[in-house]
Amino acid sequence: MLPIGFHIRGAIMAHEEGGNGLLARVLIENEFDADEFVDAQFDKAWVEITGETLIQRSGQEAEESVGALEQGVRVQVVFDGAVRESYP
Repeated sequence: MLPIGFHIRGAIMAHEEGGNGLLARVLIENEFDADEFVDAQFDKAWVEITGETLIQRSGQEAEESVGALEQGVRVQVVFDGAVRESYP
């Protein structure tokens, strides 16, 4: 069972370099079956990474930078703030 308190959890499918205040954008796709997906709020999401984005590994602040967020890396995301809900 997945922990509660996240919006999407899955693999990074695409990574774009940022601009205009963004460090990067990553496309995340949920990889879980229907039973596990119940806890997620989105099945796909473009996530914008800014200087204020908190990146953690196993619940602790990570030393890695946005460069560690490459295609294929599995992540769990909690959104804090507005979410644009057009489908990727």
